[in-house]
Amino acid sequence: MQARLGDLKILLVDDEEFVRAIMRRMLHSFGIQVIEEAGDGKAALEKMQVFIPDLAFVDLAMEPMDGLDLLRNMRAHVRDELRKVPVFILTLNSDADMIKQVVPLGVEGYLVKPVSPDALRAKVLQAVGIEGVTT
Repeated sequence: MQARLGDLKILLVDDEEFVRAIMRRMLHSFGIQVIEEAGDGKAALEKMQVFIPDLAFVDLAMEPMDGLDLLRNMRAHVRDELRKVPVFILTLNSDADMIKQVVPLGVEGYLVKPVSPDALRAKVLQAVGIEGVTT
């Protein structure tokens, strides 16, 4: 993972443009400039054919492909770099059943919507490792 937040490539996957716009603004405020977006899991997989993010934030409830199916596809992908992308789940609640479903898929953690700037920044720092991180 890169040492500078400004060098990160982020993928936002959520079916709500409003959520993606808010998160994009927060990530920009942290100095992160390379942000790609997708409105569902299928669009995200298509985008990742040419764009391998350093970190992805993925909503669970989307159509036609939800976040769980996206994660399953990523973790089973033939491309090693895609299998290893750190993923944080975006959810409206911290339901124990949801957590049981995503933990085996190797997620880094989850964020409950609406996402606060402090929570988002903490997850980004967690993913890159706090040591040596600069903005």
